[in-house]
Amino acid sequence: MLTLNLAKVGVMSLPDRPGVAGTLLGAIGRRGVNAHFVVELTDHTNRSHIVLGVGETDIDLTLAAIGDIASDIPAAAVVHQREVVLVSIHGPHFRDRPGCAAEAFTAIAAAGVNILAISTSVSSISCLVERPNLNLVIESLQHHFDVTDDGVLVAEDGLARPWRHGR
Repeated sequence: MLTLNLAKVGVMSLPDRPGVAGTLLGAIGRRGVNAHFVVELTDHTNRSHIVLGVGETDIDLTLAAIGDIASDIPAAAVVHQREVVLVSIHGPHFRDRPGCAAEAFTAIAAAGVNILAISTSVSSISCLVERPNLNLVIESLQHHFDVTDDGVLVAEDGLARPWRHGR
């Protein structure tokens, strides 16, 4: 499953305390922005880093929303990158297949593509990659997991539609 036309926004080195993620996501939500991807981690200095995937047309609203709450969640930096896509692999039996995420990320690396951010669950593996690398990623994952073209879908307007290669 592909989600196209995204931007990556990183809110870096925040205080690690209750409510930070809710404050951030609430602020962008009040601006009408949907986060298609969210990942958070706390580093060895006990600082939090949150990376979002938002619609590329929503980047200015997202950055303004973050500016609105800057005093509530003082970040050391806010970074962003346009032209990213979300690639998600879904499988109901991933929890029973140890190493599945490693296989996916190794296949992407074999295509020479750097992953910008990763999020997983018991049934999905998702990552942000740069848009120009999308076809390389798809081809590598299709080859590795033996997925035909009709097994690749793109999320558009709330629906999953067949991907047309090279689009």
